[in-house]
Amino acid sequence: MNPFKSTTIALAVCSSALAVLCLSGCSSSPRSSSMAEYSIQPKDSLIGNWKSTRGDIYTFSRATGHDLRIDVLRGDNLPASPLKARVISIDNVSMLEVDFSGAPSQGSKPIPVYAYARVESKDNILSYSPLNTQWLKNTVSGNPDITFSSAATVDPKAGGVVVRSPKAMAEILSRASKEPAAFTTPELMTRIN
Repeated sequence: MNPFKSTTIALAVCSSALAVLCLSGCSSSPRSSSMAEYSIQPKDSLIGNWKSTRGDIYTFSRATGHDLRIDVLRGDNLPASPLKARVISIDNVSMLEVDFSGAPSQGSKPIPVYAYARVESKDNILSYSPLNTQWLKNTVSGNPDITFSSAATVDPKAGGVVVRSPKAMAEILSRASKEPAAFTTPELMTRIN
């Protein structure tokens, strides 16, 4: 029996760009993380092109339904794989849920992998704040049903958790929505044409 069959992994990446989150290919269509505790929140204000302070360009476009497609052109002009995402609302806080589940290998189901960040757009500024890795580690410490794992080989400030149920992930995100220290300092991106 595959122990990862019913897990959800949340990545907390402190490096301030979505491109760093793309550690594996994204699936052809996003799957819901199955958290009944949240509502999908359409964010038409995200649609368009955004430039980060490092020169990376993020193009948000509508996919199917409320799902988003994020195309990334890094400052070095190397394109990254498209990201599949949706904006969710947890306790009235908008979060970007990025699906990194990938395509299933032959005869198996993909492991559900999601990254979460607080996201806000106002006028021509997009604020993006991933979950704070240290906060995540401290929050799940001592819980036998949730495992924290560092991703320091990819980024010294990166890590994530493996949880057994969407409900456990929803509880972590609900707690994060109420604690300012749960998110990193926002990266501000500017809308471009």
